Amino acid sequence: AQQGFGDALPMPTALHLRQEPSPSPSGALVAFPHLPARRKPLADRMIDLADVEAPGDLPYLFGPYLLHGMAHWLTGQTGLGKSTLLFNVACALAEGKPLWGFECEQTRVLYADMESGDVGRAFKIERLYGTHPRVRGWLTFLREAVKLPDEMDELLAYVRDHAIQLVIFDTARRCFSVRDENDN
Repeated sequence: AQQGFGDALPMPTALHLRQEPSPSPSGALVAFPHLPARRKPLADRMIDLADVEAPGDLPYLFGPYLLHGMAHWLTGQTGLGKSTLLFNVACALAEGKPLWGFECEQTRVLYADMESGDVGRAFKIERLYGTHPRVRGWLTFLREAVKLPDEMDELLAYVRDHAIQLVIFDTARRCFSVRDENDN
C-alpha cells in the first residue's frame, strides 16, 4: 500500500540490548529501539541493478520528475532559479496545463512561499496569467512559517481536508520555525 503525505511510519519492532559501559555502577541493560537486534552482513544487504524489478507505470504529477505520494528535495546554489522553477511547476499543476512538453494533471497545490512576499507573488501570477488567474481554488499560499513540531498536525490536517496533492516549501530553511534542531 502506498503511504500518503503525513502517514505515520511503523515503529521499529526489534530492540538492541547491550551492557552499559563503565563507569556505570548499575551495569544495567540499555535498549536502543533504532538498532535491529541482528543485522545481516553487508554483502547480504546488497542488490545488483539486474535484480531490481521494473516498477511499471508510476503515477507522476509532473513529467518523470515529481512522483505522486513521494517527498522530493530540490537543492542548489542561491540564484540558480529553484524558486522560479517550482513556481512554474506549481502553477502548471494547479491549472492542469502542459509545461515544457510534460502533461500535468490538475492538482491542488499548497505553496509555502517564504521568498517572494505578497507583492512578489502577485507580480509572478500576473506575469503568468494576467489579472484573472485560472488557478483560483487550486493554488493556495502559506504566508508564514510553520512552527514545528507544534503546527505539523494542523498542517497535515489542512492538506488532507483540502485534498492537497503537492506541498512546496520554498525555502525549507525559512518555512519552518523550530524550538530545537532535534524537533524536526
